[in-house]
Amino acid sequence: MSQVLNWTKWFALCDLDEEERIRRTILLRIATITLCFGFLWGILYFIIGVNLAATVVTAYSLLSAINLFIFYFTKQYSFFRTSQLILILFLPFCVQCSLGGFTEASSVVMASILSPLGALMFHNLKTAKRLFYAFIAVLITSGILDYLLPDNSTLITNELSMIFFVMNISVICSIVYVLLEYFVVKRDELKAVIVEKNKEILDSIKYARRIQTAIMHPKEEVYKELPDSFILYKPKDIVSGDFYYYAKTNGCYMVAAVDCTGHGVPGAFMSMIGNDLLNQIILESGETTPSEILNRLHAGIGKALHQYDADAIVMDGMDMALCKINLTTRNIEYAGARRPLNILHPNKEDALEEIKADKAGVGGEVEIERSFTNHKIQLQPGESFYIYSDGYHDQFGGPRDKKYSSRKMREFLSTLKNDSMQEQCRKLEEEIEAWKDGREQIDDILVIGVRM
Repeated sequence: MSQVLNWTKWFALCDLDEEERIRRTILLRIATITLCFGFLWGILYFIIGVNLAATVVTAYSLLSAINLFIFYFTKQYSFFRTSQLILILFLPFCVQCSLGGFTEASSVVMASILSPLGALMFHNLKTAKRLFYAFIAVLITSGILDYLLPDNSTLITNELSMIFFVMNISVICSIVYVLLEYFVVKRDELKAVIVEKNKEILDSIKYARRIQTAIMHPKEEVYKELPDSFILYKPKDIVSGDFYYYAKTNGCYMVAAVDCTGHGVPGAFMSMIGNDLLNQIILESGETTPSEILNRLHAGIGKALHQYDADAIVMDGMDMALCKINLTTRNIEYAGARRPLNILHPNKEDALEEIKADKAGVGGEVEIERSFTNHKIQLQPGESFYIYSDGYHDQFGGPRDKKYSSRKMREFLSTLKNDSMQEQCRKLEEEIEAWKDGREQIDDILVIGVRM
């Protein structure tokens, strides 16, 4: 590998991406191998008296050596590559002509196929096609010239024929070995690099999960203050675009289920922005009216992501359901951006009531001001409410690989009216896992339930 590293330094390959560096290094190694064998062939041809063939292969070696020096001093890889492909195309043809034509040296001209094959590897498909057409033309020309050229192959004895055969096989095997050895080594190196990079990325994302988890109020503390509640939180990836928000202020509890654009890392960035803005609006500014919080959050996201600029490129936002809870009066206030509120009445035949959300999201739109609707609801003892993202009811599964659907989710919630909140959480999780039946989770899942 030290030789490869020297070539990398000598021919200024260090700043290239790994794939391009591999290509250029392979071409340099092949050019060097054929150059060395060309000089050996030239010497042997001069010894046996086939001067024309000797001149051809010696001229090739000299031109190839000059080409390498030009590349070394100018670093013009395009010229070097094109020159090598042209030399490889016409050298076998010229050698064949010097030996007596197509019939007497038919195997020589076949080496010209390395030119279009080399173009496939080192250049592009368009060039490879052109060189292949040129190769066909060379074959046809060789057949025509077969009747016009003198036969010089009789100067080569059987012993010399064996020597040339061994040399030809040696060149081909050397080139094949160089390619295979280099690709095997580079495959292992690239595999090691990929594994290391994946580990670094995974470690970074795992650490990001710790940060994202840290900004959300611990579930245990939420359960202490809202003992009859649950939070079902199942990110699709390590980090999530969904997040739950909880805060206690002015004797009330603020609870939100937030679904940011996307999932994974992009969604997690949006969740950090959303959580920070909610803290500013609720905890720092003291705003507790859900509709006004959503109005101000919309403006804050637009400002943070420069969505009101003429050349804005980030139009992401979030859907959410936000509730203000007063445990003493059992009164809640709700505002929703595309995410509804469901109320479960255990003593009513039509147990589940849905309060629809506004059809606009938070952020991601061009208007600076937005007016969300504020709903005030009086709950009775034992009644509960639910807010959630769309990940649960959009999950594919079942016998026909369909979405779970919001209707089916509401129906299932209705069957849980006599269960404790933690039991409801367990059954909701079991239900969606059974629906998935081993399929991939397609989105983050977040469901929050609170009983008054």
